[in-house]
Amino acid sequence: VANEAARRALLVYAEAVRVMARSVRQAEAKVAFDASKVAPARPFLVLMTEAAFTSDVRAMLEGDGLTPLVMPSFSSEGITVPSRRKQRGETSAQEEESENLSEAERIELSWWLKIKLWKLTEYRRIVYLDADTLVHRPIDELFALPDEISLAAPAHLSRDGKGSEISVGVMSLHPDRRIYDAFISFLSAAADRFVTGVRSVDQMLQHSFFAQHFSWGGYPRWEAGSGQFLGCMEDLPSLSPGEVTESQDHFNGAKTPLGKVCVLPPRYDFCVSYPALVAGMDSPDFQEAELAVQFPQPGEEPVEKNLEGLLRARLLHWTGPRRKPWMH
Repeated sequence: VANEAARRALLVYAEAVRVMARSVRQAEAKVAFDASKVAPARPFLVLMTEAAFTSDVRAMLEGDGLTPLVMPSFSSEGITVPSRRKQRGETSAQEEESENLSEAERIELSWWLKIKLWKLTEYRRIVYLDADTLVHRPIDELFALPDEISLAAPAHLSRDGKGSEISVGVMSLHPDRRIYDAFISFLSAAADRFVTGVRSVDQMLQHSFFAQHFSWGGYPRWEAGSGQFLGCMEDLPSLSPGEVTESQDHFNGAKTPLGKVCVLPPRYDFCVSYPALVAGMDSPDFQEAELAVQFPQPGEEPVEKNLEGLLRARLLHWTGPRRKPWMH
């Protein structure tokens, strides 16, 4: 770690992961209690860069029974993905004025690491959660999706208002090396056109990949008693077309979808950061589609008659660059 401030920030982030992991374990314990059986022992992986894997972080995570999953950068593997310009202090004034950035003048964005989850085929299914989420109610059903569902993730209205865009902060995915290779080809084609630090580029490019190369279904349905998967609904939100890329190499001319995506209901990604809530309060569509559904609907009984019992959201998500739970 470069300096003391960076080391402290990394430790705070590791503590946030521990809190999120505890919320997951508490939800799993509730499932076991309700079902009077032992919950399945699932490894809890923490996706990390090599630079972030310090002895302090390792001790914190492993002390809680978490497994650090250290991944090499794409650049170390000779793969080019969208990057950001170096910030002031990371580069010289002369470099900042140049529009032709060399590889040395770019920094690889760490959020692309989650794409490497697609090649972890030793796991049948992976449920990925951003560190700024907390599990409020059990989400075990996300592990029970069949292999033909490549991805299940929530969707929200895109920034440009052209339709809904997938959220990659919460995902249930079936690892597939074929999808991983196609993803890398897709991102490599976009790398020269996207040099930015804007977080929404991650969402936009990943949504574009899935929008253009997968078939889509609506909300997954599970049988109330057994939890058996019944399929995805046909109705789904109007999707943003995404960013069109110039390369179709990963398809080799074929038009067969790479897999199927199912959209998760808003209860799997309740965005509770202040900017997210304020931005939607003037929108009737937001209040109906994103806010009202987080509370009991007609025919639903609250668990308890307090806020904890009334809130039906399964996942709380502090989206955006500021006001994370660990900043309060």
